[in-house]
Amino acid sequence: MQRLRLALIGCGVTTQTHHAPALARLAERFEVVAVVDQDPDAVQRTIAALKTQSPPTTQDLAEVLENPSVDAALVVLPHHLHLSVVDDLLNQGKHVLVEKPFTHNAEEALRLCMLADKYGLHLAVGHCQRFSPAAAGIKALLDRQDIGTVFAAQATALQYLPDYAGADRTHWLYDPEKAGGGVVMSVCVHKLDLLRYLLGEVASVSATCDTSPDASANPRAFEWTAAITLRFDNGAIASVFGCYKARADRWQPEELLILGERGTVRASGWRNYDLHTPGRTFVRHTPEHPGEWIAQLEAFHEGILGSTPNPAAGTDALHTMTLIDAIYKSAEHGGAPVQPVRHPTVSS
Repeated sequence: MQRLRLALIGCGVTTQTHHAPALARLAERFEVVAVVDQDPDAVQRTIAALKTQSPPTTQDLAEVLENPSVDAALVVLPHHLHLSVVDDLLNQGKHVLVEKPFTHNAEEALRLCMLADKYGLHLAVGHCQRFSPAAAGIKALLDRQDIGTVFAAQATALQYLPDYAGADRTHWLYDPEKAGGGVVMSVCVHKLDLLRYLLGEVASVSATCDTSPDASANPRAFEWTAAITLRFDNGAIASVFGCYKARADRWQPEELLILGERGTVRASGWRNYDLHTPGRTFVRHTPEHPGEWIAQLEAFHEGILGSTPNPAAGTDALHTMTLIDAIYKSAEHGGAPVQPVRHPTVSS
């Protein structure tokens, strides 16, 4: 198996608790050759999570950009930095896996997809829920038509933001100029992308958002709550409810319900799913699976080598960004239905 030389850019909580431990288990696929962050304590916690890998560290991204031995980069930075950093990496010939959301909007995402296509590089987006055990099992049963034609779905995406980003509102996630929006951009994006993966493309969307009274002049004013209705190309209807004010555990249960003509699938969290069919009690399934963070990196590795198409390639994630653009447009026009833009296909 070819081992790729990877730069890890950004050492926040997601890197320390998810990406670094996954990379520690994938040493046969990735050699971490650089860790980049401005916070030396965060860097050291990341190094500790990498376990046997002890790469050099730097605060200067230019050292990675100018290093010809770096094959690829994993970018885990605040949203407003995605465009410029990924652009720089692609221009220097690096394959890139960037955390969700891809960018602030579809125009920026398309620019990066076209740049990756120009240089023949693999660009992927960290839509980790596609790679979860529950999603893998549900995708397989839907592909087998186990519950027949799907006609409806429902998903929730809940967090209590002050527990995650502090109550004083100084964190960048509270700033729509940096985050790109509120709960839609940062939390609902998971379920929007997952529903696209499971049910196909969206024909139209309508949305209502509860915006913050002290939001900036950005048209995408920071929204605490969002109610979204999707109609898919295949005729199915889905609702997504997202909220940053859900007071309970820090990480709320994320519910997913898919209704078919011959049964219903329900998932609470990422590990298991329940299959309900007429005349039977539900059957709980726990697929054998390495976990979403490892599976996501494996798909990135295989996408670079061209051995297996990556289901979270940038060209696919572009469609999630066009959907988010349409959601904000609908909310700005009183919930009027909006058709997401269909961009021409570019290579992944």
